[in-house]
Amino acid sequence: MQDLMVNLEESRQQLEMLARWPQTLKQMNRELKNLETKLKRTKSMVTKLQKKEIDVTANYEQFSAAIDKLKTTRDEASAKITAGESQEAFDLIDNDFFGQMEDIWQNQRIIDTMNNMGRFMTDYKRGLAQAQPVIKKMEKKKVDMSEAKELLAQAKTQGEMVVNLIKTKPVDADAVLAALEDFENIMQEFGDKMEELGAGSPPGLMPWEGGP
Repeated sequence: MQDLMVNLEESRQQLEMLARWPQTLKQMNRELKNLETKLKRTKSMVTKLQKKEIDVTANYEQFSAAIDKLKTTRDEASAKITAGESQEAFDLIDNDFFGQMEDIWQNQRIIDTMNNMGRFMTDYKRGLAQAQPVIKKMEKKKVDMSEAKELLAQAKTQGEMVVNLIKTKPVDADAVLAALEDFENIMQEFGDKMEELGAGSPPGLMPWEGGP
């Protein structure tokens, strides 16, 4: 009797899971549609970034291949359901479909990050160049700008490091963001020094973000 009850409970659980298969399949198809929509939008980003010498083709290809693998997993799970292998089907979905989502979206996030970084490559040099005439103007007033010039030189070096990391294949988004944070810290220090010396707000700030 005890063995029969155990078997009955296992069968009940399997029946409940099978009853939820339609909604599970619907959720998988919804996830795939969302991923494919994002993949199409990402394609245009990849093309634009290539023109800026930022190559994220590998991430795009990994993103696309991962979506294809999810489709295969969905189809294999459906076949197992039809064959009466429900537990194997749900284990497959758990491990190879929903369990892979975080890694799959990571490639798309890297492309998004690099797309946002594309502006940095043109904007940072402009910002540094705008600081040069301000420094010269202060030097004419006999103000010691040596510390500010040193910080500006550090910012230029760090900015070039960020650009080089952006252009490195494959792109390491974490390394790029860490280098960018260091650049921003140097620029913050430079801005504070410029205000301390009476040179006004650092370049790039809006009127309400700095000043006496």
